[in-house]
Amino acid sequence: MEQLGSNYKLPDSKITKTSERAELIRVFLDRLRNKEGKPYTPAFLGMKLSPIKTADLYSLQKKCEQARNFGAMFWYLLK
Repeated sequence: MEQLGSNYKLPDSKITKTSERAELIRVFLDRLRNKEGKPYTPAFLGMKLSPIKTADLYSLQKKCEQARNFGAMFWYLLK
């Protein structure tokens, strides 16, 4: 008698789906640091950016990248 699992194959690699919003938060995480020089957590930035629509996050990213100081512009526009 054949084993039950012999007919099934495991996927080669895990497929991870990320949303546009998660990718934008990752961009901000890569560029921002707190006062001690440590990176912020994704949960912290996710909560700060939760009231902002995804389309507006794109414009926020563009404005921050055009500024001389990315972090200062980010926190100024977030207020």
